[in-house]
Amino acid sequence: MKEVNADLLKTLAPTVFRGDYWKRGGGPECSDGWLSILVDLVIKLELRNAKRLPQDQLEATQIKEKFGSLRFYVANGTPIDREDIKNAETKSMDTCEDCGCQGKRYSDGWIRVLCDPCIIVWKERRRHEGRN
Repeated sequence: MKEVNADLLKTLAPTVFRGDYWKRGGGPECSDGWLSILVDLVIKLELRNAKRLPQDQLEATQIKEKFGSLRFYVANGTPIDREDIKNAETKSMDTCEDCGCQGKRYSDGWIRVLCDPCIIVWKERRRHEGRN
């Protein structure tokens, strides 16, 4: 994810990202197409955190793409937090990872969710890298 977008998430949800998450991994390990999904999610989590004691607040531990879907891992998540996270992860399964448009699962050895134009770009990039 571009640094500017990672910074936006951190600004929107300072308690969700209060730990050493940014120091360890440098931010979300996914493409920018899922930014709107992540923005919606972290705002919900941050608003909920504001009503909790500091020791009970949810904390993000990892954000990444795996097998063509978003993964958002946390500590101290409640059942409602986990439901919101699951909904965001489900939404990612038909949202293009690269541009955020409606997408579909695509696999060429890597499993990704891409729209038709981004599949073309992905194939061309892979071809230039000598991977297809």
